[in-house]
Amino acid sequence: MTQFYFGFLLCSSLFVLVPNAHAHTKGHRLLASSTDRTPICKTPVKKQPVQKPKAGTPWVIQSDGVGNIPPDGIFPIQILDLEQKSFYDLYFGPIKNKEHYEAMMEGHFDQAGHRTIKLSKIDLTVVLSFNNLVMSLEPGPGLRTPEGTGVGSTLGQLLQAHGAYEMTSGYEEVCSVEVPQHPGVFFQYHSCEKACAGEGAYSVWIPGENSWDESEMAPEALRSKNLQKLQMNQNELRFKQGVALMPKEELAFSGTAIATDKNGQKVSEANYLHGQLHGDVTYFYPGATKRLMFSYEKGKIKPGIKSWYADGQKDLDSDHTKENCRRITKYYEDGQKEEEGINCYEQQTSKRWYQDGQLKSKEVRKDGALTRKRWFKSGELKSKKVIQDDKETYKRWYKNGKLKKKEVREGGKVKRKCWSKKGKSKACSPKKKNKS
Repeated sequence: MTQFYFGFLLCSSLFVLVPNAHAHTKGHRLLASSTDRTPICKTPVKKQPVQKPKAGTPWVIQSDGVGNIPPDGIFPIQILDLEQKSFYDLYFGPIKNKEHYEAMMEGHFDQAGHRTIKLSKIDLTVVLSFNNLVMSLEPGPGLRTPEGTGVGSTLGQLLQAHGAYEMTSGYEEVCSVEVPQHPGVFFQYHSCEKACAGEGAYSVWIPGENSWDESEMAPEALRSKNLQKLQMNQNELRFKQGVALMPKEELAFSGTAIATDKNGQKVSEANYLHGQLHGDVTYFYPGATKRLMFSYEKGKIKPGIKSWYADGQKDLDSDHTKENCRRITKYYEDGQKEEEGINCYEQQTSKRWYQDGQLKSKEVRKDGALTRKRWFKSGELKSKKVIQDDKETYKRWYKNGKLKKKEVREGGKVKRKCWSKKGKSKACSPKKKNKS
């Protein structure tokens, strides 16, 4: 069974690639406008009122993204600032210790296994590729175009706000509608017939040039024969089928792309070769202190993610052990280990520590079995759970070392015994939710 263990995606090759509900296939394209004499709908679409967002609203839907979050390119570090979270808390936190199906049903992954991050500060979902590049943006009902359209908008409202729209009937009859002001932004309806009947858009989709998870080098025709590594503003690069191109010519970019904030301070530095990421992609705090780093080779992300606190202390470190097991380590701000997970093919181990270095918990999964132990801050064993086949055994101790409770579940039956702090048998209190 596919599992998430300490934030790791295990057995990712087990993901079944299924047609994405957002797949934009070529279909029957028709145009309707306020001046058309023969609109595509059997009943002429009538304009409907639209309420525009307040002037100066920073988070609006446009072809180049939502606010300052683009629909493609490298990982958008600005979402960490927006959410006020570290990369670990934003990316790994919600999926830690969860199985794939559970995480997918909660909306943390799409059906193809891509990580989907639902922001809490604005109504936006960011979809990432397997290489941690932005694949697409999915604005929710709380976000609108400058003209006031978004999720829930009818064709009549699109006509009122934009003057025209273009429809495509594609995969599973999904009707994708574009408007002239925002090419590449798709208002999606369950079918064009339902759209004509007055259905509101069930989603808005802004796909980027990484929407097919491309990771190949640029075609030979786009490569420079005299390779010169250049330095350029990240925002000036164009992307075509996942390949970074020079601003004004059909030539793959090789060199270093730097992004800066409004004050001119460096935010990120990414290295490209023939249009694909090759080398480190490094993000910075104000003042040029390293914040987050990924490494790539010919467009594919390499094992190993590193992040730092603002004072330069290590926050997250991901690498491989000598046994080729993937390891991820999370640190407290004082440098003490907080969590460590080691994922091997046959065994997964997770440990957590108190801030003073005392072991807090240890969990081992192997061959379908689970062993989990927890300790008091003083070092005494607090609880132990063992799950083997259909048998689950749970024990809990007092701080003085005396056994407090023993519970065995097997074959649908539960046997439970309890003791006092002095070791005398007693009646068990009503069952509470087991947190360990």
